[in-house]
Amino acid sequence: MVFAGLLPCCPDALLPLLELLSKCAELGVVFAKLTLARMHFECTHDAVRQSLATYVSPAAALEYLLEAADVHNACEAHALLGTLHFQGSDCNRGAAAPVRAAEGRAESPFPYSVDKSIDHFKKAVESYDALAEPKQLVTRHILGAFSREKVMIRVCVTATMYMNNPTGLLFDDRPFVSQDPKRSRAVFKWAASKGFSPAVAILGGANPKCAHCGGNNPSNHCPGCMCTRYCSKECQRKHWGNHKGECLTIFHDEVLANFGECFVPSRRS
Repeated sequence: MVFAGLLPCCPDALLPLLELLSKCAELGVVFAKLTLARMHFECTHDAVRQSLATYVSPAAALEYLLEAADVHNACEAHALLGTLHFQGSDCNRGAAAPVRAAEGRAESPFPYSVDKSIDHFKKAVESYDALAEPKQLVTRHILGAFSREKVMIRVCVTATMYMNNPTGLLFDDRPFVSQDPKRSRAVFKWAASKGFSPAVAILGGANPKCAHCGGNNPSNHCPGCMCTRYCSKECQRKHWGNHKGECLTIFHDEVLANFGECFVPSRRS
């Protein structure tokens, strides 16, 4: 975060800015409300957080954040909401949830929810894409620029939670998520439709071929791995002898090849 990086040793220098933002927020200025909300939920610097607490309460920060998303459809607000829903609160996620809040960061006010996380990440991208050029974002001058690519990565990485995970290559414990590969594929198709090249690659590439006969533009896909393509059910049936050994792992291999650095280390290690 820009403000935390500039003032790690002198949080008092932030006080005039915080006071100004607080007064503007009271007047209904969206920029001020969203900036304070993002500071509350994203800042990890203890001294800065102590100063911030004087100007915005957890309840007010949440109210500001929800208003920015629900009323103003701000992409930064949706991106943060996606992160908070994926992070989840301690009382709702249990010991086996995939990620925890960074040390010193405000606790998520929401239950752990993959569905809501993906929904907000998608809204963030769609809101950003709808902005006229040049795109002017609400909080970029204080908190840094919105990254469409990073949000697209989060959408895809979160969508892997719906996939079967027999080898433990991705998230190792997911008791709150029903396994539904079709939902995962639907998210990757959405990402591909937005021009996100890693999603296109995972779904077979820009010019996919039948895994059995090599035909162009195959219309069917394997219902197990969701990324191997076929011209017909007959091609799929004939190819099963070759494909069955990799069916449960090919999706994970493709995901790790494109997003490997995004996955948290196993908590068992």
